[in-house]
Amino acid sequence: MSFTLAADELCVTQSAISRHIKNLETHYGLKLFNRLTRAIELTPQGARLFDVVMRSLDQIETVARELTGARSSRSLLVSILPTLAWTWPSAWASRQASGHARARRASTW
Repeated sequence: MSFTLAADELCVTQSAISRHIKNLETHYGLKLFNRLTRAIELTPQGARLFDVVMRSLDQIETVARELTGARSSRSLLVSILPTLAWTWPSAWASRQASGHARARRASTW
C-alpha cells in the first residue's frame, strides 16, 4: 500500500493523495495511516473505516444486481472522493476479472 501507487492509479500526484488523506484525518480527528519509511499501513481506526466502506460498496453492488437482475448488461458508476478512491483497486479488480461486476470509477473533487 502506498500513496504513490494510489496516485498513479488515479492519475494525480502523490502530494494530492497525501493532502486529501491529511484532510480526511483532520476531518475525523484521528490518524488513519501509519507512514513508514517506504510504505503506509492502516491504523486500527483506518482499517475499521476501510471495512465499513468496503461493506457499503458490497451492499450497493448487491442491491444494484437485485434491482437490475443478474443478467443485466448495465454497469455501475461509482463516484467517490480521491481520499477513498485508494480502496478501488482491491475492491473491484477481482470482481470485474471474474465477471461478477462491471463498474467504473470516477474521482470527485
